Amino acid sequence: MSTSYFHGVILCIVVFTDLLGTQGGIVCHSCNSKEGYCSTHSLQDTRQSPCTRGYDYCALYRMVFPNGTTAQIVRGCDRDCKAPVTKWTLGKYQKTTYCKMCCDSDFCNNQLKDPCSKSNLLSSLVLLIFAIVSTGLIANYHVL
Repeated sequence: MSTSYFHGVILCIVVFTDLLGTQGGIVCHSCNSKEGYCSTHSLQDTRQSPCTRGYDYCALYRMVFPNGTTAQIVRGCDRDCKAPVTKWTLGKYQKTTYCKMCCDSDFCNNQLKDPCSKSNLLSSLVLLIFAIVSTGLIANYHVL
């Protein structure tokens, strides 16, 4: 066997291993309203996207201008998920609102809710409290 053949085989193994190692373990719905149709109320035109390593969460984002119009909606993979629903504003005078719903299982960004809606923020808080109580993280709680 020639040395160049051996080097070619090693290169193929390294490339194949690298390709296998770049994919994470979660699959999300993906779309971006800047690239085409993407909605908080429909999964139409979303595609299934395996997340790359380090992107272990699915998320649904919405960016809202100060006048209330939607600037952008994005569904896809995310690196960070500190809370099921997060809302923040940026801008010194013209405050743009950013909202994110995130989760950590396959296709869990299939929510047909608006992450900026106050009722959704309240319902998410209630669901989070229910999940904590039902998993026993709050033990020995008694109502007198």
